[in-house]
Amino acid sequence: MMQAGPSHVAHSDCQYAQSVGGSVEMLQLAQGTALDERLHKPPSWVDAADPIQAFMGRYSAVIAPGWRPLAERTLRTLVLASANCPERRRALSQLCVFGMSASLSFVVCTHADQTVEGILRKARVKSQGICEECGRLARLRQLGEEETATLCPRCAAPALLHHDIWVLLQSLRFLSAVNAPVVLSQIPPLLRPSFVEAALLQADGWDDTESARMTPTHFLVWAEGWRQMAEHISVPIRYLQRSADKRKSGNSGLI
Repeated sequence: MMQAGPSHVAHSDCQYAQSVGGSVEMLQLAQGTALDERLHKPPSWVDAADPIQAFMGRYSAVIAPGWRPLAERTLRTLVLASANCPERRRALSQLCVFGMSASLSFVVCTHADQTVEGILRKARVKSQGICEECGRLARLRQLGEEETATLCPRCAAPALLHHDIWVLLQSLRFLSAVNAPVVLSQIPPLLRPSFVEAALLQADGWDDTESARMTPTHFLVWAEGWRQMAEHISVPIRYLQRSADKRKSGNSGLI
């Protein structure tokens, strides 16, 4: 006896659905629902012996160190809230973390009810006052024109300094080509005290800070010192990666 191929099976299923008073559309809907249930099967982290650690291990490179305690508390709340709710467990099975954000942004790639959305929203809002690096009180800070980060003053200082050095190095070619004295207004804000101090060593007729200037030759020597300094400034690689992804132009000369 010949076995029916896939097209014969589909056709016979349709005939059966019609014979029992159903419709082809209802059969297709049922088949789609079954497929969805297979596709939404919770991954290993949900059913792991320690689901919190399973999730944190998967996203260890994405969740900033200062936000990890908050992330663990949020995950624990989510797991408890979904213990007796299959729909929530299906939603959690697609939980992930958006890594290019200045807040702790959990994302559910399918429909989530108000309870899950509320828990995730609370974590996101709370993270906006927690330093990404150390967990201290913090605020959103602008790191140049492209990048923002939630940092405390202590952790923000290296990133801000690193950015100003990057801006300085970007201007070297132009300032060298002009071949004119470099003035204070052309220097990034955090580097201006150093510029004034260095300019004092070769003072030439100016007697106040605002009129500080430096010859192109001395300026290049001074800027080279900051370039070398930048190589030893510890800045989390994710900030550099974020900025690189957003700039997509030029070569900073920084590591």
